[in-house]
Amino acid sequence: MDEIRWSPGIGDPTVMGWLTVVAYLAAAWLCLRAFMVEKAGPPRPYRQAIKALLRVIRKRWPDPPGPARRAGMWLGLAITMLCLGINKQLDLQTLLTELARVAAMSEGWYDNRRAVQLGFIGAFSITALAAAVGLWWVMRGHLADFRLALVGMVLLIVFVIVRATSFHHVDVFLGAVDDDFRMNWVLELGGISIVAVAAARRLRKAGAPLWRGWPPPPEPEPPGPEGKPSAGHVTQLG
Repeated sequence: MDEIRWSPGIGDPTVMGWLTVVAYLAAAWLCLRAFMVEKAGPPRPYRQAIKALLRVIRKRWPDPPGPARRAGMWLGLAITMLCLGINKQLDLQTLLTELARVAAMSEGWYDNRRAVQLGFIGAFSITALAAAVGLWWVMRGHLADFRLALVGMVLLIVFVIVRATSFHHVDVFLGAVDDDFRMNWVLELGGISIVAVAAARRLRKAGAPLWRGWPPPPEPEPPGPEGKPSAGHVTQLG
């Protein structure tokens, strides 16, 4: 059996490789902070906030409240960006490709690998469509708040899957334009940037700093004529 040409380690030690990892981690941090501003109530430690979100979703499933849905979406984006950043250097899609190549050689269907690749893309597309329908159902009424972030995630997912299939002409398009400019940098960094911008816009809308700290609590409304809060007062729950 052919040897697998992959080993654990740093998959892309170049400047652009590490820059992409930093971009993934920065986007993950912004999404995590966006998650924190979506929930009701004052800021709390991240671990406690995540546990509280899971409790609310479990208790109110299949119809969790809007803030929990939006917070869950940002948390999911943060986890996805973190995993993609780790995978950037582990290069797990290359391991997947190598395992498929070795299986094709040992089982005698290497000459028909293109059909298998197309089947893989088709199966992934159906899975992605089913996931999109499920996402629409869970986030119904709130998807407009995530249009920009979802565009960035679509670019990243398509990029990862196309790279994993390793079509020769796609590899040429993504990686062989020239040594100083590669199309995969545009696609990958473009998707990361779009997600990061979406999270930053959510933080700005909430009045929260981008990297650390939180906006000051709202000033309490003056009492009404009978000692009750005025009509514009909203009590936070948390």
